Amino acid sequence: MASINEFFFMRNGFETFRLEPDKHSYLLFGSHDREQRDHLLEHLEEASYSLEGYKSVVIGDYGRGKTHQSRNIEFEISQRGLNLCPVYVRCTEFKVKEIFSTFFKELVLSIPTEDIKEMAQTYEEKTISGDFPALETIIDDEDVARVFRSGLAAPNLDVVRLSMRWLGGEQKLDMQLVAGNMPALTVSKQFGSVMRGIVQLYRKVKRKVPVYLIDEAERFSLVSNTDAYWSWLAALRELTDIIGVALIFFIGQKSRDEIPVMFAQDEIQTRIGVSNYVEFYDQSRDDVRDFLTELLQTIIRKGPVSNDHKEILEKKFGKEIDNAIPEELQTIVGDDGELLKTYPFTIDAFEKLIDHCATAEYSNRPREVLIMVQKAAGRAMRSGSRLIDSSVLDETSRDGI
Repeated sequence: MASINEFFFMRNGFETFRLEPDKHSYLLFGSHDREQRDHLLEHLEEASYSLEGYKSVVIGDYGRGKTHQSRNIEFEISQRGLNLCPVYVRCTEFKVKEIFSTFFKELVLSIPTEDIKEMAQTYEEKTISGDFPALETIIDDEDVARVFRSGLAAPNLDVVRLSMRWLGGEQKLDMQLVAGNMPALTVSKQFGSVMRGIVQLYRKVKRKVPVYLIDEAERFSLVSNTDAYWSWLAALRELTDIIGVALIFFIGQKSRDEIPVMFAQDEIQTRIGVSNYVEFYDQSRDDVRDFLTELLQTIIRKGPVSNDHKEILEKKFGKEIDNAIPEELQTIVGDDGELLKTYPFTIDAFEKLIDHCATAEYSNRPREVLIMVQKAAGRAMRSGSRLIDSSVLDETSRDGI
């Protein structure tokens, strides 16, 4: 049985029409989405020159592609050699009375253990030589500073990891071997001290800004208990007030009016900056056409890929892109350049797909568009057709796709 890769003449490295944020982070289709990404990257880059950091809230409907955007930003930071160190964090499902350390621990533990150990050891050596200021003067918390110096700089990785867990606010840890028994961190000022310490390590040792890409931050709204809410708000205010760290919160909601209440509070908005609340709108008809055309031209062997993806693909796969059109595909489309452009869809089916994706309640978002394309491709394969026509789309639509 032929695979979908062989059946639809896909390029090496592609086995599906669907995009996975982790696997395909190097690709971002559609000029509209690239403009949105570049808006964030430009602000991050500008702020990195002075190692100041940047704060932003990105709002977009579910399935709009925020996770893919965040992963692509992570990839682009590395590609462009910016003075930034991206750290991706996905929020867990918080409970009504969740303590803030549940979230904050993820910020700390998402940094590779080896990286933070190396930075802490280098900083300690430079402190002893008098090149760097003592962390106590930066962190303003003796217990936190002691764990940074004796725990994070320890030669044993298990001790480093234990120290990271304590700095993240984990409860009931035995810290006797690190810095003596100390109570867990619980208040906003302590979380701020830890973040200032992390920022100082990145600033002085790497000369870079840590960039936290915080996905699914709509889950902040689940913390609704009064005491827990005000504790989270105080800690969020403390973190967004710190210069030298970039925090980008990706929130799944239809509009700014529906974001978690914490992010709508004046004390948080003024620290993030009202102009830094960015809305990712659903794709228009032209955006959907642009997105699909680029996608199909890139993953199917039907001539050159766009300049926006050619260099990336060549770097990814270590060779020049094959621009040749397979003979069998050429036989299917003949001399019809428009049919080649819309392949694997017929011209009519492609336009019908655009119409559906621009008007259906859930389909004008990349994730739902790709689900429909994948389902239609599977249906066409089952019938042995290497062209997806309007009848196949009608069938998939009737199936509730």
